[in-house]
Amino acid sequence: MKRIFLIYIIIFFLFSLIFISSFSLPLDKFQPVLFYRGLLLLGITILISGTCIYVVVKNNYLKQNTESLISAVLVSAAIHLSFFVVFPVTFERSITMYLLETIDGNENSELCAGISKLNLENKLIDEYVIKNKAIDKRITEQKVLDFIKEENQCIKTTPRNKSFLKFSEIIKRLYSI
Repeated sequence: MKRIFLIYIIIFFLFSLIFISSFSLPLDKFQPVLFYRGLLLLGITILISGTCIYVVVKNNYLKQNTESLISAVLVSAAIHLSFFVVFPVTFERSITMYLLETIDGNENSELCAGISKLNLENKLIDEYVIKNKAIDKRITEQKVLDFIKEENQCIKTTPRNKSFLKFSEIIKRLYSI
């Protein structure tokens, strides 16, 4: 039992090393949507890990049940997928994170020990929306997903978007959102 646990820990560590380091590859031009880039990198990490397991099993480098090795890779992938969606993807898209960072960065103000609501609203519009091109970024994401299309400087939804919105309504009802 200790041996299997140790193997899970080692595989998780190696999987983590490959997955996290893969984010330093310049793939943002190839896949601008962080979520899909992460899924792609997760898939590549699973393939690399699977190949390593195949080599280990084929050459008898490790006297371990193949199913345990495969399970360790799948558990590692599930943990990383969950963490990736809950933290990096949420942080990258979150207005709340922007607001918290802005408030934190303005706590040394002379006028108040933080930032006024009006200044926060102005910063949100001027920096988050305009300077960081939040609308352009979201439009690009939604075009990649085929949820919207742009014709004659007019943005329209697609049938795929309509289906997604119906699905989202079901999820909202299930979770009382």
